Amino acid sequence: MRLILILTLIFATPLQAGAPFSRSFSGVWHGVGIQTDGSDWSMELTLGPTLGVVRYPSLRCGGRWQFLNETANSLSGVEIIDYGLENCIETGEIYLQPAQNDQMIFMWCGEEEGVSALAVLSRNSPASAPYEAQKQASQAALDALGYALGNITCQGSKWLGV
Repeated sequence: MRLILILTLIFATPLQAGAPFSRSFSGVWHGVGIQTDGSDWSMELTLGPTLGVVRYPSLRCGGRWQFLNETANSLSGVEIIDYGLENCIETGEIYLQPAQNDQMIFMWCGEEEGVSALAVLSRNSPASAPYEAQKQASQAALDALGYALGNITCQGSKWLGV
C-alpha cells in the first residue's frame, strides 16, 4: 500500500521546465553501480519530488534518500539504509546529475575513507535487462563521459572532478 501511494505521488506530479531536479527526473530508474574497490551491484531508484526510495537487489538492502541541496541540474542528499544493514553501509552522501539519452549519473560517498561508487541510471532500461548488459552500459557511459573511479572526489559539492 505504501509503495502504491509513493508511486501515485511521483507520477501525479507534472514535469515543468526549470523545475527542481527531483521533479524533472521523477520516475523509476535502473542500473548497475561500480564501487571503487571494483565490486558492482544492481540498483533501482524511485525518485519523486520530495523523496527517493532506493533498492540494491543484488545486495539485499535498501532505504531512503533525504534531499539536502537541489537545483534544476543536480541533487544531493543523504542515503539512509533501512533494511539489509548486514549487507550495506548504513549512510552515505548521494549526488545525481543528468546525463544523455534519458540517463543520469549517480554517485555515492561513504563515511569510510576511499569508499565510493558511480552508476549510470536509465529510465528506459527495464529491470529485467541482463545484469551484465546493464553493467557494461554503465561502464561504457562512464568511460564516454570521462569519469574514472580513481578520480572521484567526495568532498561537499566537488564531485566527479567538477
